[in-house]
Amino acid sequence: MTDLRQIIDEARIHVASTANYELTMMYRHIGERINRDVLGNVRATYGKQIVPQVATQLQALYGSKAFDVKSLYRHMQFATLFSDAQIVATIIMVTFRGVTSIEGWENEIKEDEA
Repeated sequence: MTDLRQIIDEARIHVASTANYELTMMYRHIGERINRDVLGNVRATYGKQIVPQVATQLQALYGSKAFDVKSLYRHMQFATLFSDAQIVATIIMVTFRGVTSIEGWENEIKEDEA
């Protein structure tokens, strides 16, 4: 039974880390794309008009709160703060691996105590 639990737990960790990575990178790429292609790296009045339009269109297609106006502005800020996608990818992987290794360590302690 321990082997089966390990297979399932490892698969779940892999799925969670992959989903976390892909979602984070998607949000960063959306922010980058809006900053560059939609706004031409220009804000002010034009940005106040176009971002709500983009949000409305994305929500009509995907129906997600992740694409509301406030979230799109966060995606844009994220892309501005972390302009290098490779750095973001590395941070995501290192951070998540750190969490999973702590979880694994806790599981080992519980098994040793049993």
